[in-house]
Amino acid sequence: MTDFNELVKAAKVRRETEAGAAPAEPLTIEPPADVAPDAHALTLTEAAARQGVHRRTVRGWIRDGRLPGHKTPGGHYRVLAGDLDRLPLTTDDFAAAVGVCRRTVVRWCEAGKLAARKTGREWIIESGEVDRVGARPAPRLRGKS
Repeated sequence: MTDFNELVKAAKVRRETEAGAAPAEPLTIEPPADVAPDAHALTLTEAAARQGVHRRTVRGWIRDGRLPGHKTPGGHYRVLAGDLDRLPLTTDDFAAAVGVCRRTVVRWCEAGKLAARKTGREWIIESGEVDRVGARPAPRLRGKS
């Protein structure tokens, strides 16, 4: 029994050879010129698995400008593995990492004390700012030991 897909492929090759055209070569994807040749590009699914989020979340990060990515000729996004390590933080993430209130982080961003940029309603803070600011000591609660 012959597979339908095999019949279609054979007919396509026959048409191309009758027309005198050489069979089409497979498409190779070249990364953008500013990307190092040894950089490893990940699909959205692979990047999402590394971050523990859904692939739509990663696509949203790319569209918001939080994560740099590029499109292949077929229209699919690719993300470099190194860019995931330097993923910027939201105000909530930064506040949790540093140990301060979210509103304090927003004030720091508005005053220009942090390397941050505003995208829509949210501030995006560079990941290196956590090391620069450092973690605050946990507050002592009165009456609790």
